Amino acid sequence: AASASGDGANIEAKANSLSQAADAANAKLQADREQVQALRKKATGEMKDGTGKVKSAEDQLAAAKEAAARAEAMQKQAQEQAAKAQAMLAEARGKQEQAKALQTRGRQRIDTGKSLQSQADAIKGREEQEAEDAAAAIKREVAALESEAKYLADKARAARAAADAALESATAKLEAAEAKAKEAGEAEAKANHEFDEAAALKKDAHAAAEKAWASEAAADKAKSAAEAGQKKGEGDLATAQQDAAAAKLDQAEVKKEAEQVASLERRSGAWSAAHRVCLEVEGAGLRDAGNASDFAPLATDKDVSSADNCKAWCRQHESCAQAVFSSWDKHCALFAKATSEVKEWNPGFTSYLCGDEAQKGDIKEMFDTVKSQKPDIADPVQCSWSDEDCSSTKCCNEVSCSWDFKTCAGYSCYQNGDSAECMQTAAWNTGVIIGGARQTRKLQPAGSSTTRQGTSLFCFMVVNWKSKEEAIANNIKDKKLGIFECDGQSILTGWEVPKTPWATWMNAEAFVKLWQQLHDSGDYLRHDWTVKVDADTVFFPNMLR
Repeated sequence: AASASGDGANIEAKANSLSQAADAANAKLQADREQVQALRKKATGEMKDGTGKVKSAEDQLAAAKEAAARAEAMQKQAQEQAAKAQAMLAEARGKQEQAKALQTRGRQRIDTGKSLQSQADAIKGREEQEAEDAAAAIKREVAALESEAKYLADKARAARAAADAALESATAKLEAAEAKAKEAGEAEAKANHEFDEAAALKKDAHAAAEKAWASEAAADKAKSAAEAGQKKGEGDLATAQQDAAAAKLDQAEVKKEAEQVASLERRSGAWSAAHRVCLEVEGAGLRDAGNASDFAPLATDKDVSSADNCKAWCRQHESCAQAVFSSWDKHCALFAKATSEVKEWNPGFTSYLCGDEAQKGDIKEMFDTVKSQKPDIADPVQCSWSDEDCSSTKCCNEVSCSWDFKTCAGYSCYQNGDSAECMQTAAWNTGVIIGGARQTRKLQPAGSSTTRQGTSLFCFMVVNWKSKEEAIANNIKDKKLGIFECDGQSILTGWEVPKTPWATWMNAEAFVKLWQQLHDSGDYLRHDWTVKVDADTVFFPNMLR
């Protein structure tokens, strides 16, 4: 009985061990099942955009699913075996007399548990291999899809370039054909006209012949009169030649006198310039000092197309007190009076305060008053972008933000060897930080005498007249609203542009050309601000001012 009791205890311990091993196998199989399900979910997500191309991967996923089912079946079997082991333990406790039989059966169950563990290990290995194979297959399919997409994109670009070239060639041929057709039509019309003229001339010729026959006698009489007139004409010609010779002498005398006047005018201008001074205020556009004066020359040519010539012309005229030159339209405005009031500060302006040498003190005082009105604006800080070397600027433009934009941080300039790059300020980036993000600056309030920035608006919009924008633009134009309430305006003609595969307009190149067109016109330079307005924008210029 003691031996049976000891054997029973051993059986109980072994049965407990078997139960624990079965539980561990159950947990392991459950983890394997979850891993298989996670792999399947990941594979399904990666294959969402390539369903038609990854059929083989789906087959492998199906195989993995079958493997998971087999694992689940093995798990169920292990649970059943654990239940049997617990039943055996209860039987061992209740029936000591069957200890040896239970011991034998317990050993058998232990062997079975070991076999199940081996089978579970084998299943796990197969599942891991199958998952790796599936992932590798998916990567190959994705790489193939990317390669095919790149090939198709290159092919599409080439096709588009060929289509553009063909369209350009066809357009040129069409224009040439239209020109030839126009020339042919004009030639036909001309030929018809010449034919009509020829018929009319023929008719006139017949009439003229009949008239000539009737007038032959009158012609003889006219001949005599013509001979008499010829003699009189020869006398008149001689008189005209004498008059022409006298006129040439007069013309030479006038030219000589004009050269003398021009010489005197140049000498007078040089004498005036010698005792007069002009102080230059670069960047200042002075207000009009009354009405502008022409200071027209008597005999010399007036050239004020440059700032230096504008200054020199004012200095050479005693009554000129102010000159304002604008570089964008080469305009020189001259005034008999001067003012120290500045209309605008702009690099395109150069103003001059001129007067006699004796007035130099007063001119200098006006010059200082003008300079005191210039706004004190700090020079712009140059920073770098992420694709630029920031070694010299030591500051970065870009900012990275959280998904909800609640927290934002500027990039830092990381030094690595001889170069530096703007990158996110993060622990994983290497290098020495030699600069940070662009810093905001606060301008000091303008003084009481400082010139205020003007609010003149030049507004423009780009309209594709073959789209729905046509009706909107015409309505704005007819009612004089929107950009037509600005101080200056312009409408540029746009055109249809293609879309990208992700449905955005490829209009960057078009707008570069349109901005260049606006720049070449120079109209915006006469105003303080340039505003681009979409046709479908409800725009109130007064609110912007």
